[in-house]
Formats: sequence, C-alpha cells, structure tokens
Amino acid sequence: MRILIISLWLLTLALGVMSGASLYDYFEREFAEDRHRRRSYDKDWEDYRPSSKTKAKENCGISPELQAKLQALTDTVKALAKQTMILQESVEERTRTEGQSGIKQVRHDTEGTKNYHGSTHIDTGVAGVHDHSDYIRLLGMGEVSAVINGVEFRTRHNDYRLVKKSSNNRSFLAVEDIPFPPVPPSVLNLENPDDQIEEMKQYFVAWSTQNATHRNYTDYFKPVLSYMEAMWTTDADTELTEPYYSDRHHLDARSWDDLMSKVKYMSYTGNKDNFENLGFLPRKIMSVDPVTGIPSYAQWNYRILCHPIDFDIPFKYLKQREDLSWRYPRNLTLKEVKDETRAARFSLNADDNDEQFTTYTILDKIFQSIPGMDNVPDPNLIEGYGGRFGSVEDPSIPLKQGYYHRYERWDQAGAMGSD
Repeated sequence: MRILIISLWLLTLALGVMSGASLYDYFEREFAEDRHRRRSYDKDWEDYRPSSKTKAKENCGISPELQAKLQALTDTVKALAKQTMILQESVEERTRTEGQSGIKQVRHDTEGTKNYHGSTHIDTGVAGVHDHSDYIRLLGMGEVSAVINGVEFRTRHNDYRLVKKSSNNRSFLAVEDIPFPPVPPSVLNLENPDDQIEEMKQYFVAWSTQNATHRNYTDYFKPVLSYMEAMWTTDADTELTEPYYSDRHHLDARSWDDLMSKVKYMSYTGNKDNFENLGFLPRKIMSVDPVTGIPSYAQWNYRILCHPIDFDIPFKYLKQREDLSWRYPRNLTLKEVKDETRAARFSLNADDNDEQFTTYTILDKIFQSIPGMDNVPDPNLIEGYGGRFGSVEDPSIPLKQGYYHRYERWDQAGAMGSD
C-alpha cells in the first residue's frame, strides 16, 4: 500500500514538474509578445509625442488626424461667426444710407384703398403721442418702429416719465426727476385761491400768446426736450434690462431670449400683444475671439428721456410741417391739423427763413448739453478719436466729448483743407 501511495505521489510530482515547465514556457512567450507590443507602441508614440507637457495635455492622446479635423472645424466656426458679424454691419450700413435716424412707423390702426390711408409716422397723433394727465409726470406715447444709427427696432408702448439723466450718479441708466418751475410770486402773494387761479391763468395767456409784457412768463414756463437714445449693451440672453420705468408698461419677458421668442411668434402669426408690452430689440455678434473663436454678443436697448433747456424757445421757432398723406384724405387744412388734432408735426428752426440749407442749428446747440451714457462726463475729456473738436460757434472753445454732437470744427485742416 505504501509503495502504491509513494508511486502515486511521485507521479503527481512528475506531472507538476511537467505542468510547471509548460506554464513557464507559456508565460515566457506572452511576456515576450507583450514586450514587443510595448516597443511598437513606444515607437508609434515617439512619432507624435508632444514637445511639452502642456501640448500633451492639449492633445490628450488624440490622433493627429482627429486633432487636425477639430482645428479645421474650429477655424470654420470662427470664420462663419466673423462673416455673420460683417453681414450685420452691412445691413446697418445699408440702412444708414436709406435715410436719417427717426420714426418709421407707429401702431397700424388705419388702412384703406390707397397707400396713404395707412398709418405711417402719424396716425391719430404724430409719433403716437397722446395725453396722460391722469398720471403725474407721465407723457403718453405708443409703440413705434424706429431707426437709430442704422439699427431698426420696435419699441413697446412707451409712456415715458418727465425725468432726465442723473446729475450726480454715473450708474448705468440712472435718472432723476426734472424739477418743476416755481410758482410766480404774483400768484403766491394772493391769499384767495380763486384769485390765485385767475392770476395763474394770466400767465398761461401770456405764454400762449407769447406776450411777455402781459406777464413775464419765461421764468415759469421752461421748455423741455424729449429724445430717444439707444445703445448696444453686454447683457446675456438670459438677462433682461428694462430700459426705463413707465407707470403703465414694461417689457413682458423673463429674459432677452424669452422676449425674442414672443416677438417671433407674434410676427409669424400676424398677431399683436394686446397689452402692448413687447418690442423687437435685436441682438448681434459684436466681436469674435481670435484664439478660441467664441463670439461676444451685444443686446440693443433704448430709452426715452427728457432734458431741460436753459433758454427760452419762442413759438416762432416751431415750424409746422406738411404731411399730405395724412391731411389730404381727411380733408383738413394745415391750421385745422394744428388746432384740432394731435397730428401736427413741427421742426425746430430759429431762422425766419424756412427754406434754406442748414448746418449747425438750435437743435445741435441743445444736444451739446445732453450727456452720454455715463451721465456725468469727465469735464477734461476733450480729446476724441481722430483729434480735438471745437465749437462751430467758436472754434477756440473745445467740445466736451462726453456729450452729444453732430457738427463740430476740427483743430486742424483735413484732406479737403477745411476744418
């Protein structure tokens, strides 16, 4: 029995030695093949091994062919973004050559068998202006389509307030109330309210007839200019900045993207926002990063403000303009348009001659006192792009660059020899 067990044990040991030899040969072959594969991999890796750790991190093991394709796609997207930006500029430049900035269309309330039966810049009133004396400091103005510096847009219902740019706060869109003029002393000195009312009426008579000898009204009836300004802002499409406060209206959207979606729906379906709280305010690519190709977007926005004029504006400066397309189908005279409707339109001209070429006008003089978007411009900012500008009235007086200007004099002669 012992001999049998020993024989079986020796047989098992012999089989184990044989099996061990076979396993050794197997793993030796596998290790050899693995070393060969490693050497082949290392050789391939050397062919496109980056020259720095940074480059290795950029490639992340991506093959050269795929890396080239990704770079080509990046360059293509970058080029397309630039071309889109250029196309937008082309549209704006073409719009600039088609006419000056201004209102193109008011709310379309009328139509008929002739083109002139439809609404244009006038309908029931010029520029959609109407009365809101039921609110304090509120001036009524409906929604309009306008062009400012080549950008065409559509506003919400405006109804703006009697406010001006802040005189002590440079915060974006900061405003303050325009102070009301004082009550004439001849009114305040009367004790009886009825007498005060009657005396105040005389000041209105003097103002409406432009008779300062009846009552010297000029210190108590101050002219104010209403104007619309617009700007490209850096708002993201997930944001929305209300351009200005109105007691009655606001942009009815959570974001610029939401506003655009609502406006597109209304335009595609031929519908209208019943509450008149939507407006088309475009968005565009302003710049493209030259390295990453990532575009930077700009959002168009606007607001309507007022500006007090520090000198008197006689009624004779207001020259009524003819709008035959509105007056003719209604069979009205110019005087009837002025006296009986809100459709009378005027230009501001201090000269008696109303048929002449003009350059620098009283309107330019007013706008030179309106500050830009920073509200309180640096008084020392007199050097602009391209040089220093001087006043048309007196070239020795430099123009402040933080204010609106249309006509100016250069401090040196230009290509035509003029300044």
